Amino acid sequence: MNAVRPLEPFKRSIRCQAPEQTENVVFGIMNQWFEAARFGADVQRVIALRLMRLASGDARAATEAQRMILEKASALGEAQLAAMTALAKGATLRTAAVRAYAPYRKRVRANRRRLGR
Repeated sequence: MNAVRPLEPFKRSIRCQAPEQTENVVFGIMNQWFEAARFGADVQRVIALRLMRLASGDARAATEAQRMILEKASALGEAQLAAMTALAKGATLRTAAVRAYAPYRKRVRANRRRLGR
């Protein structure tokens, strides 16, 4: 029996491209990975900072709890609208996903800056 080689389709797709295109594919994949790692680190930091603020129990904690709930609902609505608009205009699923991700990324980075002060 032949062993399963999970990277074989990826290698074949790169082999048939010109060298400069191969570099673009590899760097594109790495950029996406770095963005995902940065987003994950930002999310963890925001969660930790929010938990510390909520644990304080003062008036800022109540305000933060309300802000957190409102932000989540508005980010969801904005992401859905962005994805539906992209798909209605004939964009690919990848483009729609990127546009749906943008509101979350924007809010997480803003919260990281605001809470980190």
